[in-house]
Amino acid sequence: PPTQGVSKVVPSVDISAELVEGGRIKRNQTLLHNPLAAYLPGAITTAPLPTVGKQFIKRGTVVDGESEYASVSHVYRDEQGTLFSCSLTQADMATNRNSYFKMQLLQHDIDTRYYVFKSWGRVGTELGDTQTSHHSNLEHAKKEFLDVFCEKTGNEWTDRKYFRKRPGKMAMVDMDYEMEESLDDGVVQPGTLTKLEKPIQQLILRIFDENMFKSALKSFDLDMDQMPLGKLSKRQLDLAYGVLNELQKLIESSPDRSLVIDATNRFYSLIPHNFGHKQPVMLDTKEIIQKKSKLIENLMEIAIAVDLMKGEKTPKGVACKMDPIDVNYLKLKSEITVLPKDSPDYSMIVQYANNSHGSTHASKIQITDIFCVNRDGEEARFKQHLGNRMLLWHGSRVSNFVGIISQGLRIAPPEAPHAGYMFGKGIYFADMVSKSANYCHPDYSNQDAFLLLCDVALGAVQEEATATNVNPLKKGFTAVKGMGYQFPDPSTLFNHPNGYVVPSGKSTKGEKKFYLEYNEFIVYDVSQVRIRYLVRTKMTWR
Repeated sequence: PPTQGVSKVVPSVDISAELVEGGRIKRNQTLLHNPLAAYLPGAITTAPLPTVGKQFIKRGTVVDGESEYASVSHVYRDEQGTLFSCSLTQADMATNRNSYFKMQLLQHDIDTRYYVFKSWGRVGTELGDTQTSHHSNLEHAKKEFLDVFCEKTGNEWTDRKYFRKRPGKMAMVDMDYEMEESLDDGVVQPGTLTKLEKPIQQLILRIFDENMFKSALKSFDLDMDQMPLGKLSKRQLDLAYGVLNELQKLIESSPDRSLVIDATNRFYSLIPHNFGHKQPVMLDTKEIIQKKSKLIENLMEIAIAVDLMKGEKTPKGVACKMDPIDVNYLKLKSEITVLPKDSPDYSMIVQYANNSHGSTHASKIQITDIFCVNRDGEEARFKQHLGNRMLLWHGSRVSNFVGIISQGLRIAPPEAPHAGYMFGKGIYFADMVSKSANYCHPDYSNQDAFLLLCDVALGAVQEEATATNVNPLKKGFTAVKGMGYQFPDPSTLFNHPNGYVVPSGKSTKGEKKFYLEYNEFIVYDVSQVRIRYLVRTKMTWR
């Protein structure tokens, strides 16, 4: 018979399991029950749980899918809204340790049972184990959770906001454990209601594609099980930037190697990497620091995209359901239109791309679509009065374009190390398409790559023959040009009616008296940039 709840008849987990076909609730299922109804065999149903990697979404929180109680419990949240869930890591270059420890206090969905679920192992391998302790009393469960957290980290749970990494102890990965639960109650299928032009629909689907984000993160050797998509907090990323800054200064000062090892350990504890059984890479060169800095930059951009994806499925004030493509389009806060292929501007851009391919670049770029982009507020802030405006290329990974379109091109934050910025932290452009294409890093499976064409108000340009950290600019100058010896023919500049110059002449070579092979243009003020076009391409390598 059904079991009695408080005033109402509700199924316990054991009785529910007996009522479900096959006699067992699967880990990836949840009970669909009505607390106002009595349950008899055949009257109970299940539904698949929404998932994030190996984790399940329950009541707006992420439950570890390794727990045998994932389908019938959720992460406990106290009266202050604190979720009792933590992810810890410990990297040690000296001992080749790269371990994780995860813990959640789970509360049963129906009755007053509590579980403290723990899992541990080596990041990126099958090595590890799990353990679950059972409690009928919340205070006992909380005590175990708090004691274990303190034992593993040397920090009190109540002081985790001011967490300090202790020698020989584990580091806390500051993660966002909130997750919107998506229910299939009449969800509109993408593309069924939208009136957007087909190329724009395809653009939105591509830049908001969750699998694309995961592929981008895997290319950086990140561990997607210990760090699900978009779950690292901005604070955690800022801390990682800080460690990279510290490492850069250490490398420049030729320090005791033990200091570099310690900082490397702290970076990998902050940002879990999947090295499998291999020794983690020591962060002891400018090139590696630059690579990891780009990783954090990409994580920041992906975090923006994931936050937008987690937002409302229908904007406030809209009564009816909207096509997901339209919802995501609105989140970009930009007007995007398709540039007709028979328009003069389309021909101009194709010519610019065809003529500005560097002789040393192996990429082959085929334009498939060009979009006109008008970002909200960008025209109003644009400092066109500076003059000397040029239409210049900027390339980036596909995973960065939700952030770029919604928030514009930005300058690396103060926390970021200056390694990798030839002329200091700024926004970099090129007059050769293949130079910018090198920063697109397309997925070889579909060869998709996106490039921007931006109206850049350079103003007075400070010319530099060699790489130098220009900080600050010389008095009276508003941009830097890194001089290259291969560039578009300056005698065939095109003056566009919108007020900017397009260097669309054929590539030519000058004397090899400059350090750079190709020109680079850098501005240090975001209001000197206005995005004009988004160019979608297929990129292959010769």
